[in-house]
This record gives sequence, C-alpha cells and structure tokens, in this order.
Amino acid sequence: MKKQLEQYFGCKVKIAEYKNKLPLPIFMTMRDIILVEMYGVSFAIIDVMKETELSIAAMKKQKAKYEEALQCPVAYAVALNSISMRNALVKEACPLLLCREIYSCHLWELYCRMCVTISMLRQIR
Repeated sequence: MKKQLEQYFGCKVKIAEYKNKLPLPIFMTMRDIILVEMYGVSFAIIDVMKETELSIAAMKKQKAKYEEALQCPVAYAVALNSISMRNALVKEACPLLLCREIYSCHLWELYCRMCVTISMLRQIR
C-alpha cells in the first residue's frame, strides 16, 4: 500500500498498523487500523471492507469515537457494492477510501487536502 500511495500522491508516506488498545467497544477495536502520515498530516484508516451491514449513521458516530481515541482524523476503507451507498457516504461527508486493487481514489485525495487545510488553519490560530 505504501508504494501505491507514494506513486499516486508523489510524496513520501509513512504507514504503521495501530496495535495499542483503545477505550472503545470491542467490535470497533477488532477492525484493522492503519496510521498514515503524508504532507505532514497524520490520519487513520479504519478497514471496514469485509463488513456487509454498514449504517451511515453508525459510521459517523463511530468516526467521532475513533477520532477522540486516536487523536487524529479518520477515514474508512470501504468496498462499496452500490453507487447509492457511495453517494450517501459522500452526501454525509463521511471520509472514505474506495478500495479496489489499491488504496487510492479521488475522494481520498480530497480528504487528504482537507486534512492539510485544517492542519494549516490550526497552525495559523
């Protein structure tokens, strides 16, 4: 994944699997969590690709809990089977990676740019 990300974005990417315990419900801690740093911004990828019953409302609530526990922005790695699900996630502004063969897509690039912008704004304040 690191190689694909570096090729896609044209910058160095640091990736690490998160292995520490989190103060979260057990079903949330059983997911793979990958910490990514690029463009000087760190965020986490939560892998929900194998989950078939995803509620957008639940994902938004869980995103807030993940961000509080990890102290960084979070995006979901999802394997979407329908355009309507993708559109619903985008409409609800739920950061996501559309995963096929590699972890990259235009939505993720937009999310990374958003993270960089937020990070820059925080430094200015």
